[in-house]
Amino acid sequence: MIAEQGVPDTRITGPGYVLDQAVFHGVVSREEYKTLKEMLKYRNAIVHGFRLSDFRAELVVELIKSARRITADASDAEGEGQISSPS
Repeated sequence: MIAEQGVPDTRITGPGYVLDQAVFHGVVSREEYKTLKEMLKYRNAIVHGFRLSDFRAELVVELIKSARRITADASDAEGEGQISSPS
């Protein structure tokens, strides 16, 4: 979805950059951005083997809701011809 906004994928350096660009281009709302940014903190801890003491199940529910909304929006836009499918 970021590529469709004209952001070259060669500049994508990590998930934080993708998230920043998504909110900048309106792909995710500010509220979703806050939730996803918090989830990114947990993702980074898990990837690097750190213990998580304050992880809450509600965050997973919010992550799933955001992911479903983003993918549904992408599917709708593709169906309307706004997004070209990758070859």
